[in-house]
Amino acid sequence: MFLDFAKAFDRVSHDIRLQKLGNFGISGALLNWCKDYLTNREQRVVIDGKSSTWSVIPSGVPQGSLLGPLFFEIFISDLPEVVMPGNTIALYADDCKSSRVVTCPSDYSLFQSDLNNLYLWSQQNLMDFNIKKCKLMRITKKKTPSHSDLQINNHTLEQVFQFSDLGLFTSSKLFWNAHVDIIIGNANKILGLVKRTCKGMKDITTLRILFYALVRSHLEYCTVVWSPQTARNINKLEKIQRRASKFILKTDDDYDTRRKQLSLLSLEDRRFLFDVLFLHKVLNGYINIDISTYIQFCSDSDSYHLRGKDELRLKKNFARTTTFKSSFFNRIVDMWNVLPLKVRQTSNISNFK
Repeated sequence: MFLDFAKAFDRVSHDIRLQKLGNFGISGALLNWCKDYLTNREQRVVIDGKSSTWSVIPSGVPQGSLLGPLFFEIFISDLPEVVMPGNTIALYADDCKSSRVVTCPSDYSLFQSDLNNLYLWSQQNLMDFNIKKCKLMRITKKKTPSHSDLQINNHTLEQVFQFSDLGLFTSSKLFWNAHVDIIIGNANKILGLVKRTCKGMKDITTLRILFYALVRSHLEYCTVVWSPQTARNINKLEKIQRRASKFILKTDDDYDTRRKQLSLLSLEDRRFLFDVLFLHKVLNGYINIDISTYIQFCSDSDSYHLRGKDELRLKKNFARTTTFKSSFFNRIVDMWNVLPLKVRQTSNISNFK
């Protein structure tokens, strides 16, 4: 369930927010400072040198500030507490997702109760949901999944089969072809713009930096989630860097030669590095994620544990579906195990890289 707050950062009540800051243990001079920072703000509109009268801002967080997002996170931090066990709430800034495993009709009833509680929370905190932008996605491999409408404030939520969430185009089948096609389209447009704008430029360093910042960044955003495993997607992504390297060097040398001249790794190799680096950060506490459900380390009792005592080798689980087979928690096993033991043992990120 993708939930959307209507004008989220503008609707936050000052009084409720100050009360929640107090619940976090903020009091005394610091709480008074927060109150002074948030309240008695005014705004006006100026067009062609003519201005409107000043108006008091009764709610909201100062946008463009460092404290604004922090205050908003504190404001919605109690949202996960209103749903029943089994429902997972994921919050990032003003993006909110609610999910529940549904195996029978009673699970739909629980999910509807969760939505009722979320709506009640929104009314109590003066934060309305934008019902038209709230979407329902059923993620399943079943050919005939169970179906039941879900509602917020008696409005049936629209079901979607693909949705853009935090820059990722997620599908109900957890396929990433559409996402790859979209980011390739965006990268091609930007690469074309760079080519037209810098047609006569010969500074290789500058052109390479432009490629890194404007083009490659689109191709590598969140690859830990969607890293392609099919030749179709791998080749389509790599083709962008092939074209870019040819433009930067103005040469017809083969791709491997151009990469060496530019000190470029292939995009596939870079995705390998992103995957193992992500797992390293998780294992060493740099990222707070519980992965014990998804990966396990080998023990001496494992029949295929043939390389002596190596407690940092991951156990390969059986992948029943193509979706799980291409997921991070399955593909990382072979990637991690191929690393030298000395590399896997280090806890320092710089040394690991």
